[in-house]
Amino acid sequence: MQESMRESLRAQNSASACAEMQKAIAMGSLKLKSDLKRSSAFVKKLKVLTDANVAACLKDVAELNLTRYLSECVGALVEAIVTLKPSEVGSHVQVISALHQRYGTSDLTDPLIAAYVTAAFNPPNPPADAAAKQKHSKRRLVTLRVLTELYLVQVLVDIQVIFGILQRVVAREDPNAKAAAKKGAPSAKAPPLDVTLLVSFAKYAGAEFLGPGMSVLVPQTMQNQFRSVLDQAFELIGGMYIAQHQTVRKLEKRNLKEEANRGELSEEHAAEFAAATTLCEKLTSSITTLSEALQKPVPALPVDTSDDNALSQLLVWDGNEGRAELHADGPFDDEDTRSFYEDLPDLLELVPAVVLGLSEAEVAELKAKKAAPPVEEADESPADEPDADAAVEDMVDATEAAGDDAPAPAPTVDDESEKPKDAKAVSYHHQMDAYFATLEDMVNRDRCDKAAVAFCYTNSKAARARLVQTLFSVPRTHLELLAYYSRLAATLNGVLKDNIGGSLVKMLVQEFNYFQKKKNQYRLESKVKNIRFLGELTKFKLCPPNTGFRCLQRLFADFQGHNVVLATTFLETCGRYLYCNKYTHARTAMSLDIMMRLKTAKHLDPLAETLVMNAYYMCKPPERVARVKAPKDPVYLFILSRLATLRPDGVGRVVRVCRKLNWDDPVVVQYVVKAVLHVAKSQVLQLSLVCDVVAGLARMHEELGVHLVDTTIEMLRFLLTLNSYKYHQRCLGLIKLLGELYTHGLVNSVVIFETLYWLLQHGHDTTAGPMETPLPDDALRRLELVPDMKYDPRVPSEVDDDRNVFRIRLMCALLETCGQSFDRGVTRKKLDRFLVFFQHYCLAKAEIPLETEFVVLDLLELLHPKEKPLRFATFAEADAAVQAIFALELQVAERTQAKNGVLASKGAIMSIAEDDDDDENENNENEDDESGDESDGDLDEHRDDAPESGESESGESAESESESEDEQIIVKHQQPVTTPEDDEFDKAFRALMLGGSDARKLGPRGNADKMAIPTVVKTTHHLETPKDDSSVVFRLLKRGNKGKLEAREILVPQETSLAQHSQRQEASGKKEQSELKRLVLLNVERDELLAQDEALASPTHTPNPTQQYHESRRRQQQQRRDGDQSYMYANAHGRGATWDSLESFLGGNRNTGPPVQILRPRGQQGGRGRGR
Repeated sequence: MQESMRESLRAQNSASACAEMQKAIAMGSLKLKSDLKRSSAFVKKLKVLTDANVAACLKDVAELNLTRYLSECVGALVEAIVTLKPSEVGSHVQVISALHQRYGTSDLTDPLIAAYVTAAFNPPNPPADAAAKQKHSKRRLVTLRVLTELYLVQVLVDIQVIFGILQRVVAREDPNAKAAAKKGAPSAKAPPLDVTLLVSFAKYAGAEFLGPGMSVLVPQTMQNQFRSVLDQAFELIGGMYIAQHQTVRKLEKRNLKEEANRGELSEEHAAEFAAATTLCEKLTSSITTLSEALQKPVPALPVDTSDDNALSQLLVWDGNEGRAELHADGPFDDEDTRSFYEDLPDLLELVPAVVLGLSEAEVAELKAKKAAPPVEEADESPADEPDADAAVEDMVDATEAAGDDAPAPAPTVDDESEKPKDAKAVSYHHQMDAYFATLEDMVNRDRCDKAAVAFCYTNSKAARARLVQTLFSVPRTHLELLAYYSRLAATLNGVLKDNIGGSLVKMLVQEFNYFQKKKNQYRLESKVKNIRFLGELTKFKLCPPNTGFRCLQRLFADFQGHNVVLATTFLETCGRYLYCNKYTHARTAMSLDIMMRLKTAKHLDPLAETLVMNAYYMCKPPERVARVKAPKDPVYLFILSRLATLRPDGVGRVVRVCRKLNWDDPVVVQYVVKAVLHVAKSQVLQLSLVCDVVAGLARMHEELGVHLVDTTIEMLRFLLTLNSYKYHQRCLGLIKLLGELYTHGLVNSVVIFETLYWLLQHGHDTTAGPMETPLPDDALRRLELVPDMKYDPRVPSEVDDDRNVFRIRLMCALLETCGQSFDRGVTRKKLDRFLVFFQHYCLAKAEIPLETEFVVLDLLELLHPKEKPLRFATFAEADAAVQAIFALELQVAERTQAKNGVLASKGAIMSIAEDDDDDENENNENEDDESGDESDGDLDEHRDDAPESGESESGESAESESESEDEQIIVKHQQPVTTPEDDEFDKAFRALMLGGSDARKLGPRGNADKMAIPTVVKTTHHLETPKDDSSVVFRLLKRGNKGKLEAREILVPQETSLAQHSQRQEASGKKEQSELKRLVLLNVERDELLAQDEALASPTHTPNPTQQYHESRRRQQQQRRDGDQSYMYANAHGRGATWDSLESFLGGNRNTGPPVQILRPRGQQGGRGRGR
């Protein structure tokens, strides 16, 4: 109500004015109507009294005589308080003033005041539910205001009524408590303090009732009493305000913890926090109003003893430093990364406390804080930093209120308290400039730690503010500095008084909100720098994780354009750190799920999808099942350990130990071969010692050497066919192993040259690809005679292109291992021939790396240390040399083919050769069994000791003939592998033969006439030989008296069957001997024709290289025993050739070499041949 209206009403309500008005009514000068209908309507209007009908009510009061309706008017006015608004109190007071002027205090005012006080402050039935309580509280508020206005317009004269109401409200007295106590009921709880009532009274009546100026209506003593009561109320409300603030902080921390653990907040807790926040805001407004009315300062809120930043750390980081190394799937990739983010230097130990501006008590407190284990509750973790989350929320609101066109918010920097005035201050200023200029060079951990220590010695308030600004202003193109800047801030944050980390986070969040508010697609680098900086600070525990999650939510709200890049950048920076922590794992997993669903719903472009997938799998790598290692046999592991740890002085011991294995089990051979190949794959330097062991074992178990060589060659060819870079090292190990096997006598030179030529020719067959026109018959004939002519290194190949030089390295490695052994005899000629083709292959390459070229040159010098090897400068020269070799070999092959046409009786030779070969093989096998323990080194010794071919003046023909005679190769059948079925058959066959022999003992002996005459006979009775040829002389053998043989000659007529059979046998033998003599002479003649071209003949392929090794060993042993009594054949080709038998040589290899020259011992020349 306005003060002018109050003065007017006070004048009208004065005692004299009221007495004059009442006197005029009593004397009848002021006529009033006593109309029942209008009076009843007036009472109804009072129940709904508002500003709209106040004029009608005043008119009725002036015209009607309401003496009989005063009680109804009092009830109507009390009832109108329920719906009366505070703004309509003035209308209510005007009507009461009009009634008071006409009907006086005793008839109207006193009953009305009593009814007001009783209804509002002493209700007979207190409200029970919340709605009734709220309605009753509003009634109390309006009633007190009406009573205050009535006092101010002098309708209410007794001020004690208002004072008593305020006193009871502050004392929280229950008017019904005394009555309940008299009845013996238990004492009820004191009612709550009606803060709204007290604040409302102080707001609209504080100037009159509280002073401090003099009031016309309220005496000074009453003002003091009112002030005393309201001071007491102020203390109560201040306590409530502080308590409610602490309650809100506690609820906020609980909600933060729940949100971090569950990813969302329950509705109940959110509603509880909202209600507490609302009440705290109301109390803040109330205490502010009271402080203004009472002219007192607002009670200061106590400093929160919990560090919100530390609290968020306690909620997020759950244990001791270094725990990440306890599990493989930790937040850091390795130990160095974990140490970088968690092992910060302790500046309290490196820098004096005086430099930091800390007292001894503060230093002790900081040390105790670092030494104390982290706790879950905020009250147990003291700190001095302000609420980072609340600051962030304030900045978000401020940024949103600034508008889209507002410039980027500038960081808040404290004003410098002192300006540099003297020379010392200027020097300090330059020193700080130099320090901040060096921060851009902080590119490693040591410099970062040194910079932290150096800053402590220049510590000041201005320096700290400038440091925050410098860290915030990192160039957007120097993202590598973000991690080191964050480490610097984290190191200094624990010892400086100012919260550097919180200030930096505040500025970054301000910048982030600014970028999000602009919603433009510019300044992407600055945005990426901002979000990455927040991620780095999160890993250093300076930025609360909830701040990062709020940023992600804003980015997910508009997941397109730059927001996709920013969200994925943040997750790539600290997503895995948050995902691997148990307190933020659920929230991070939910964020990742939201991001993947947004990717599907938004239909992003391929680049954005790639960013999303990379961020997702960086935070949450795909689950990998641990590789289960296949169990390995203990025997294999034992053999592998022996070979892998082999030493030169332990070769004999390892051989003896391995001989004790169960070699009857074929698996043992496989284990040894597997172990050798494993060593060749990883330990090439051990191969020489390993091959020593294999050679020692192969003396007793020849199948080991065969199996190892076959497996090595097969695996080498298979891997080269794949042509994969990942198998190159393995191929080098296998080629080294093959060379060591030759060095230790387990393979011969034929296998080595076969492998070398295979490396040259594989994949370069000119006839393999599709041809537009078929080759003419003449070309096919030439390729058949000289197979090497169909290979050309220039032929494109998928497994060996013109830039692949790996095969060159393989051939060099093989020749470096065993090439020095090819220094004499036929192997020297084979090596020279191969080097021509090798250079031809190298020069066919498009480009050879320099290191490979050096390897080739070193190899050529190694193979020819005493003489200069033949080298070609261009491919044309090498190709001409190769073509010359082909031309000469073609001529030799054509001559060989022409001579082979004269052989017509090949079948007889085959039959005779096979029989003799069987006899020789039986003898050789028996002798080999006796000499099986001889050293494997005999092969190399025999190779080295073999006589070199002499150079005769007759030319190449004599030289070739000499070399052909020197080379002798024993042909031996490979022993078949027996099976259980074969053993059963042999057993049954022996039983059958033994049974037949027992039966024949009782019968007459057959073929008695074919028995040979013993060489020693005691007595021979000779008969006179008949002059005619009518009879044949036979000798009859018999036993004498002492068991000695005696021979007696008898004459048998020629007509008898016995004599005729003998003559036929003798004629057949003579015919066979003459035919054999003729064939041998023919072979000798062919030998002489082909011997002159022997060194230039083309190589042939060996069907079974490993078998040649065993045949060569048989040949050496046979030569040592029998000298020159052996089968020998010469091969005119460069690579050599072997045949399983003499029959296969004569029948199937007509074009591979000269015919066989069979040499028999002298005692067998006149023997009788055997036919089949």
